[in-house]
Amino acid sequence: MKNVDYKLIGVFFISLVIERVFVYDLSNNKLVERVMTMIQLEKLYEIRTNNFKDTQMAAKFDQLWNEASKNVENGEVLYGVYSDYASNYMGDYTVGAYRESEKNDLKIDVLTNYKTYEVNSTDPIGVFNTWQKIWSEEEASEIRRAYTYDFEKYEVDGSISIHIAIQ
Repeated sequence: MKNVDYKLIGVFFISLVIERVFVYDLSNNKLVERVMTMIQLEKLYEIRTNNFKDTQMAAKFDQLWNEASKNVENGEVLYGVYSDYASNYMGDYTVGAYRESEKNDLKIDVLTNYKTYEVNSTDPIGVFNTWQKIWSEEEASEIRRAYTYDFEKYEVDGSISIHIAIQ
């Protein structure tokens, strides 16, 4: 047996799961297989808020990320996942901080129809500015949001993207 020396230069982890599901296609009256690629996420902390009526919204977001950061190691990709929308962006919603994990508190199908927005991460309010752009596009009927799961993805290199589920 030959000895081989290995040098560990980094550990990269992404928990992607390929799942096969069967759905009934009513228009064709048959069972159809659909392959889903899922990101498995572990919940770190969660809040419920409203962009326009919750006077404590900023404090809640600070608490969300402060609590989540207690459980995060360097080199982990983080997600801000928006869900449980009461109506549209003007209504109540839940947002949670998540990390990739096999723990599987939440699965997001990355093959869902998402529109991706790149955030200017050098701007301290880049995420907020991007959300304002999303809301403007929605108001102008440029996008039709699905209001299922939307997420912000915070990469290890500092880049940020926002993924909006659209119809």
